[in-house]
Amino acid sequence: MGAPVTNHIRLLDAFPNVRLENRSTTRLPDNSQKETSVIRCISGGRLLHLDSGHQVAQIKSSADVASLWIIPMHALGRRLRGSVNVSLDHLMGSPGVAKVEGVETIGETEAVRLQIGPPLPEALRPFGEDADFFGRVWLAPKLDWLPIRTEWFDRDDAGDVKISGSDGVELAYTVNRYELEQIEAVPDEARDTSVFFPRRIKFTDAGGVRTCTLDRIRINPVVKPSDFEITVPDGFRVAEDGAIPVVHLSGGGAALNKQLEDNSSTAKALLPERRTFSVQMLMLINVLIVCIGALALFLWKRRVKP
Repeated sequence: MGAPVTNHIRLLDAFPNVRLENRSTTRLPDNSQKETSVIRCISGGRLLHLDSGHQVAQIKSSADVASLWIIPMHALGRRLRGSVNVSLDHLMGSPGVAKVEGVETIGETEAVRLQIGPPLPEALRPFGEDADFFGRVWLAPKLDWLPIRTEWFDRDDAGDVKISGSDGVELAYTVNRYELEQIEAVPDEARDTSVFFPRRIKFTDAGGVRTCTLDRIRINPVVKPSDFEITVPDGFRVAEDGAIPVVHLSGGGAALNKQLEDNSSTAKALLPERRTFSVQMLMLINVLIVCIGALALFLWKRRVKP
């Protein structure tokens, strides 16, 4: 069993922009704690991923589906699992996709059950899913039509849920279930009213049950473009659109000299005490290597010249 991990998540969701901050605390065997953070921002379709634990920043000109892995957005239907900008509303508004199956009571809450697909239009289907993928949603009319339960069925031959298709053939599925709990009224800051919102979200799949407790909730707060910007700290390796990572340094030549000094100090610490290298000596070695390379190229050209 791995070390216990507690995740503290801050989510700012202003569709289509989003900012996710995941701060993890790991309790190590000696009872000490290790803290790391991952921040992901999507703004204007562009993704910035900042990982403090590995000191890496990734910049992508277009966000991919792996960018959004957070349970609350999936459970609330803001963005469907496996998609960047497809919401439950998109599915509900697509002709022939959703159909009412009946009314059920979940706990003490009356809910309308709908089936979503199959099939789903390919443009609305989560990444990697085939035509057999479908879902069920329970909407609560008295709770602002919150999806108090959502189930998505993935085709999986090893799945433990068996369902007969329209042709009578039995297919195996695994189920991903989201359930909203501890629902209460939360102020809507933009409309001077209140809306119902869950304080607890439960997620169940083949791997078990996970819960997410929402500590602070703000509906329609004022947001600024700067809320979706991240400054890359000095020393982080930056990879843009899959290119080879480069070390981010601000401050021009001064920062570069400091980096050379730091590298020199590290090198000296690894060498015997009687051997020392200065930054100037290291730079001289680089120049000598270049000069020797140039001389070798000149001699080679002289040798092969007719």
